[in-house]
Amino acid sequence: MKVFAMRAFLVKIYAFRLLEMFIPVYPVYLIMFTDYGLSPVDIAWVFVAWSIALFTLELPSGALADRYSRRKVLIFGQILNVLGLLCWLFYKSFWGFFFGLVLWGAKQAMMSGTFEAFVYDELKALKCEDQYAKVIGRNRAVMSVGLMISGLAASPMVLLGYDATIIATIVSAAASGLVLLTFSEVRAYGHVAEEGGYLRTLGTGLRQAVTIPGVLRMLVFMMISYGFLEGMAEFFPLLIRQSGLPDTAVGLYLAAIAGLQALAFYVSHRFEHYPNRFFHVLLVGAGLCVIASAWILTPAALLLFCFYTAATHLIFTVYDAKMQHRLPSATRATITSVRGTFGEIIVIATYMSYGLLAEAKGAPFGFLVMGGVIVAIGVGYLANAVFSFCQRARRRKNFLLSGFFFIFYL
Repeated sequence: MKVFAMRAFLVKIYAFRLLEMFIPVYPVYLIMFTDYGLSPVDIAWVFVAWSIALFTLELPSGALADRYSRRKVLIFGQILNVLGLLCWLFYKSFWGFFFGLVLWGAKQAMMSGTFEAFVYDELKALKCEDQYAKVIGRNRAVMSVGLMISGLAASPMVLLGYDATIIATIVSAAASGLVLLTFSEVRAYGHVAEEGGYLRTLGTGLRQAVTIPGVLRMLVFMMISYGFLEGMAEFFPLLIRQSGLPDTAVGLYLAAIAGLQALAFYVSHRFEHYPNRFFHVLLVGAGLCVIASAWILTPAALLLFCFYTAATHLIFTVYDAKMQHRLPSATRATITSVRGTFGEIIVIATYMSYGLLAEAKGAPFGFLVMGGVIVAIGVGYLANAVFSFCQRARRRKNFLLSGFFFIFYL
């Protein structure tokens, strides 16, 4: 019975994520913005609006999910998604794109944190929470497959016009909401109605994010990884166009990104027990890939940006799994939402910084600067780790051991 319940649950969440991430408009919407007259700064502003919606709604939606129903919060998110896409379908102007992205951001706020908490506690009810890293990794692999299919579908669809890609996305979003209606929800975990109201749930979650050992450190590293990835990925189509490739190539590159992400997600559970220094080195390598792709700017070099996104998603998934094992069910969605809420500050800063850099010096220059910042952050984490090793060795009055650890780290 347990095996059957587990399989039924997995089929549903994978079907939901595949439909949710079939977004044919995604590979071409940035080009659609430019074709309807938006400048790089205009685009940066609508992305900032998207991020502000995420920033302001993510923590409240997580607390509401902990207080009431995670499934209902997820369903409401899909309704907002459809409404945002309808704005794009009927109002192709700055304000139509603006409010469409605000609603899309609100939908993402409803998903982020809430979905992970929902999955973990459903697995916990089945006594399979030790499988979370594998399940969430494969779930995100399915999401990437959905994006890959979107990229492949967008290339022929865009020849029929942008409306074709928007309508297909609306149909898929509505179907994903219908799949959510088929879920039951385990109320024994994660709901604290008897312990106080919404504000108490929110306050408890924020306090625990700081006080539970190791959680704040993992949250900060995920915020940095997430913030730069989300901020730069949205502008990648502009880099493709700058390289001289036709607009139909955008979907193919995004399909390649999705394919590598799917592979990273699928194998992410195998890295759950790797030391932190491995992921710090991986972040440095990812930043170098961004720099190389913008500096060389050839079709082959652009694939390096695909490796950057895969590496960053691997980091994010592993740290998410490590964190979930430490969180209490009662405030799981709230604490997980902290990651996205404050990560959006980095996303907003990336949007505005890139928009200004691209306006002044061109799209490749913006990527060069952002890649350099990522490398600097990764090197900073490595330097801090080396310094900590040396300090501990000195306290033991063993300088030879300190030198050994320093060489080993390098």
